[in-house]
Amino acid sequence: MIEDGFNCGSIHQVSTAKLAQIASLTAVTTTLGASSGAVSALWCSAIISRRQTGETSFDLSDTLNGCLAGLVSSKLGASSFLASLFTHYDTQNLTQIARLIVTAGCGLIEPWAAALIGSIGGLVYLITGSLLVKFKIDDAVEAIPVHLGPGIWGVISVGLFASPRFLEQIYGHNDHPGFFYSFTHGGADAYLLAANLVGLLFIIAWVLALMLPFFLILSYLGWFRTDSLEEIIGLDPDSQATDSVTRQHLDLLKRQINAREGIINEEEGRTLVNSRKGDSFNENP
Repeated sequence: MIEDGFNCGSIHQVSTAKLAQIASLTAVTTTLGASSGAVSALWCSAIISRRQTGETSFDLSDTLNGCLAGLVSSKLGASSFLASLFTHYDTQNLTQIARLIVTAGCGLIEPWAAALIGSIGGLVYLITGSLLVKFKIDDAVEAIPVHLGPGIWGVISVGLFASPRFLEQIYGHNDHPGFFYSFTHGGADAYLLAANLVGLLFIIAWVLALMLPFFLILSYLGWFRTDSLEEIIGLDPDSQATDSVTRQHLDLLKRQINAREGIINEEEGRTLVNSRKGDSFNENP
């Protein structure tokens, strides 16, 4: 699995027993998070389909995306290193900390917590996907349900489940463990959770500042989405055409493509204009 190699390899070396233990823990938690997300998405999707249709169906797409959601949930949480830097600016630990920034979550949680986080990640994926459908937000490859919702949960989960013994192993101290562990260390301590929430807000602000103008420009130029006919036929008509797609639809799509490339005659121009007004599109061929 690519994610296992990515997460474990982010430590850059296993030259000591300590680094090898961290890498092995990362492999275990990554695998548990993925498998738990797949199982939870599979069964919850089956339960939902049973309640909605009266028949139980197992959706392979939900299972695979649940696996990805579990990976995202268990491997994220990079902002947890902020608490370590703010508390102990130990130059001897900075190199090791830098190696683990990208995999803070899977290197700091117990295997049982990885299974729990991944399972919740699968549920978050299903909930996020249903919200997109409810608000009619198009996401054909379900990138938002897989990455946004579980990613947010992954960042938050580190602030809840970061293990004191793994914090000690990686950062050299465990003054601010995960919130659920803090009760055994002198009372409630939400320092690490707060650091992750602050990091989450910065991530959201950064992405919005960079990408919102880009998408607005694409929308203004008319490049943000495909033509309405292409949405029905699909972006690859040769392999995705269905019985509802007729030769007339395909011919009209070809004329639209030719128009974009400047290959158009007067008759095709009239047909194209009419189709965009809805005349040809709404006819039953």
